[in-house]
Amino acid sequence: MSGSNDPFDEKDLVSSQGWRAVLLEIEALMLGIAMALGLIALLRELLD
Repeated sequence: MSGSNDPFDEKDLVSSQGWRAVLLEIEALMLGIAMALGLIALLRELLD
């Protein structure tokens, strides 16, 4: 494991894990926004 390409491989692994984390954050954010919009629509229906 003492090759010159190992650091690049490790960086690729870290970056791919980082992208997974970012995608999970975006997915959670979109879910939160969708739930908030749903609640707003529900409240509008109830208040009207």
